[in-house]
Amino acid sequence: MDYDHIRDVTRERVLGRGDNHQTIQAGSKSPAEIIGIMEGFLQRFEPVNPEASPDDSFDHIVNLDVAASSRENLETVVAQLNAEYPKLFGKMPTAEELDNAIESALNDYKPDIKHEVKGGYAKENKKQKVQGAPATQQSGN
Repeated sequence: MDYDHIRDVTRERVLGRGDNHQTIQAGSKSPAEIIGIMEGFLQRFEPVNPEASPDDSFDHIVNLDVAASSRENLETVVAQLNAEYPKLFGKMPTAEELDNAIESALNDYKPDIKHEVKGGYAKENKKQKVQGAPATQQSGN
């Protein structure tokens, strides 16, 4: 596996995306911080092993090329899911429908919820449970 090529491709994508991601806000953080987060991902990478747990529990594995375009990988996923589970889509989406879907995902998506990532791990901002909230009144008179 060519990790240098993977680094180049993924850095370009993530830094180009800016803040349009739930966990990596590349537009608000320094490139060095983003690269550090991504390095953490690469250091913890484990390839899929369909002969060992937990990977042996998957019904189907779709192998993607990280260097391929998002559009190419979308088509790979949809085609393989359609082949494996033909009732999932009803009919295979057209090239135009796939183009529109990827265009929308890459250009129109704005995350509503964002998580803070430190060193490659997402930390959720969990809301504290409010104690002592007033009880619901019931009418039984």
